[in-house]
Amino acid sequence: MLSVDESENPLLMEVTAPTHSTGTATGVMVIGDNTITMDFHLRWLKPCVSIDRTEFTFSGLRGTNFISEFVISNSGAVETEWETHENPSDIIWVHESPIWGTLPADIGRQPVIIDLDTTLCPGPGEYTASISLLTSDPVHPAWEIRVKLTLITYGIALTAFQNAGWGVPGQRVEYQLRLSNEGTATDKFTLSLGDSPWEANLDSKLVELEA
Repeated sequence: MLSVDESENPLLMEVTAPTHSTGTATGVMVIGDNTITMDFHLRWLKPCVSIDRTEFTFSGLRGTNFISEFVISNSGAVETEWETHENPSDIIWVHESPIWGTLPADIGRQPVIIDLDTTLCPGPGEYTASISLLTSDPVHPAWEIRVKLTLITYGIALTAFQNAGWGVPGQRVEYQLRLSNEGTATDKFTLSLGDSPWEANLDSKLVELEA
């Protein structure tokens, strides 16, 4: 508690704390022995970094390029430098840009583009990687952005149960085929009949099969 005589009115009050900004109040009036309570807002003189996404999932055919982004923000009272690193260090199918920079205080904002080149993956399957973001934020000095890539293939096989069918005139003849999905992802198949001298139809024209 600070005791001040009325003869000192009006008062200029400053409050300081290590690694914090200075708090100032002007025109403070002391009246008799009354206690005055003052609130001061002292900002921590450190960066405060956040990112809007920490996980990415992609799925598609090999040869497809995937592009996305995450955004780094700094709402702290001082600027911060930042940089990214790919994990594992020898990963070749994921890249980010830019890979370093400086975020200004208060309103610092930097989009980082993630680019996946699937032609550099050996084949279909699941691939995982992560991107480490390093800053001088004392609370969150490091962030991990996880990246998962699933490369799929499409394939179809149509097999006949019999080579021929027979029946008497006017009788319906059923001919069975087996449609198989030989790809690595659920797929939809549209079936149609070509020209035929007989009246023919399909039991199903749209089929969805799991991998």
